[in-house]
Amino acid sequence: EPLNYRGRLQLVLHGDKKFLFVPKNYRLGGNLLSAAIYVNDCSLEILQVSEEGLEKFAEIKKQRGYLAAYQVDGSMIYMAAVQKDNLSGKVISTLYIYKWND
Repeated sequence: EPLNYRGRLQLVLHGDKKFLFVPKNYRLGGNLLSAAIYVNDCSLEILQVSEEGLEKFAEIKKQRGYLAAYQVDGSMIYMAAVQKDNLSGKVISTLYIYKWND
């Protein structure tokens, strides 16, 4: 069963640089249907912390479902997405693992 998850930010030190991970859930219809809570895609945005502030460094490719959890461990990024199959009604959880190359 899917678990409710409130997005959280994570500050990560990678080498001698700092990065801020921001979870993103994309709602069906975007801002046009602001009352809709159906999330159809998710990703992680990575912001680099610099002396001037924050700047977008990268964004992980959108995945189907909503972002249930993520964890950064050294050079590995783990992301769990959950989606409901509309045909069968089953809930599908997928774990994505990314290697953070310099």
